[in-house]
Amino acid sequence: MKKRLKKGLYYVDSNIFIHPIIYDEAAIPEARRCREFLLKIAFGDIEAYTSLATWDEVTWVVRRIVGG
Repeated sequence: MKKRLKKGLYYVDSNIFIHPIIYDEAAIPEARRCREFLLKIAFGDIEAYTSLATWDEVTWVVRRIVGG
């Protein structure tokens, strides 16, 4: 789920963004953990980064599932 490049900095891959969108958090614990991880990033508890390629994959998957 997480890969450290330097102490305290995490790379966030597409699955971290996608799991909470496509899976029921009550049924799939990984989806809940991903959402909690993203919230920690949003609140500044964890420092993280991603790449343009990752974000492109996230938007592609979300568009396929949600529409748009």
